[in-house]
Amino acid sequence: MECQLAMKILQAISQRDLTLFAILSLIICCTVILNGIFNSLLFFIVPGACLFMYWLVHDLKLVYISLFAILPFTTEVELPGGLGLDLPTELLMILFTGIGFLLLLLRSKQTKAAFILHPLSILLILHITWVVFSSLLSTVPIISLKYAFAKSWYIIPFYCLSNYFLQTKADYLKTIHVLLLAVFVACCYVWFNHAQVDFSFTDVNPSVYPIFRNHVNYACMILVTTPFLAFYISQYKGKFKSFLYALGLFFIVSIFFSYTRAAMISLIIGTLSYFLIKWRLIQYALILSAIASLLVVGSLIKDNEFILYAPDYNKTITHKNFDDLIDATAKGEDISTMERAYRWVAGYYMIQDKPIAGFGPGTFYSNYQSYTIRLFKTYVSDNPERSTVHNYYLLVLVEQGLIGFIIFMSLIIYALLRGQYLYHKLEGYKKQLVMATLVCLIMILSVNLINDMIESLKVGSFFFLCLAIIVGSDVRYSQKTP
Repeated sequence: MECQLAMKILQAISQRDLTLFAILSLIICCTVILNGIFNSLLFFIVPGACLFMYWLVHDLKLVYISLFAILPFTTEVELPGGLGLDLPTELLMILFTGIGFLLLLLRSKQTKAAFILHPLSILLILHITWVVFSSLLSTVPIISLKYAFAKSWYIIPFYCLSNYFLQTKADYLKTIHVLLLAVFVACCYVWFNHAQVDFSFTDVNPSVYPIFRNHVNYACMILVTTPFLAFYISQYKGKFKSFLYALGLFFIVSIFFSYTRAAMISLIIGTLSYFLIKWRLIQYALILSAIASLLVVGSLIKDNEFILYAPDYNKTITHKNFDDLIDATAKGEDISTMERAYRWVAGYYMIQDKPIAGFGPGTFYSNYQSYTIRLFKTYVSDNPERSTVHNYYLLVLVEQGLIGFIIFMSLIIYALLRGQYLYHKLEGYKKQLVMATLVCLIMILSVNLINDMIESLKVGSFFFLCLAIIVGSDVRYSQKTP
């Protein structure tokens, strides 16, 4: 009886599987022998690399989806030469950038021209072209060219390849399922650490480390996930829906205990944007935002009016209580807010110096100190983190000039307007997916009013993914519409 069972199992195993098993066994044996000879555990990387290569060839889509499983656990590592990588995700992104070029060459006939020639894709091509051009004119070309290369392995995996791998409802749901599980585990890790210090405001940064750079990075990772959780709930038909609602509440509480003002405000803005899109009001919201921005900026720069808002150096301090922080922000005495003002003023003078092409992508830190005004200086103005201006739109103006700014703003405005149009034309899951995408995109744009996180992996990846979903939805809608 046992012999018959064994024979059936052997018959069920294909010849290919037996061959693969034999090859892997041989590789492991050789690895053990080499480790014994040279006394180095590095040889044990080989079997893992072989298994990964087999997985890559056998199910490329699943490897792509795994990007979203490891995204929340990615850790920023500084490498020699001033280069930083987000490991291990960025290594996979570089790999998929190469795969993207191969797919373009090998399957060029299957490449949909409609995706490449879509207005949003053309604007994105113009954006990256201008980034490269302004890098050649940069004040520090080596930094700008590194920036341009890094930009490519954000765009190709999350913009180009997402349209290739994620096309059906099942693809999106599987990806979101993996993402939600990963973010939940990451939040549990942070909660475990933070609970040991009684959810202290001053200890939030150590609690998120090392999988998140700081509390802002952590909060924004949760923030961009919430619209897709809402989409997942709308499509889920199982008996555990109450757990998904509980997960949504858990995410919102996690954002609160991150003590990140930008994420909290963006969550509110994202919620309001749902109704703006539903009532076809996005274009009016954009016009009002533009007018308000011009009025505020115009009033501040007229006769150098902004100097009247210079902080008191002795009063701008770091607060140990979140309530005190909110109060200090309203009074202009919060150190992080006033440090932003210090850099925004420097950015204003930098734009006047190089208005057309800017100083070059990634070069704000290398240039801004000579443009600062001592009246706005704070205790953290030495900037040991080498952070930038903390307003992505101002950063684009400073580093890429007026032309780069116009291209970038055209990109996001068209994405929002076209996305709203699609929401009111599509039906079923496609309609809800576009809504989740637009809300996520608006949240990202809101966060970047006082941060610069498009180049941050845990936010920037979603920015390009959102653009890809809008284009993919538009292409599929246009092909079905006469």
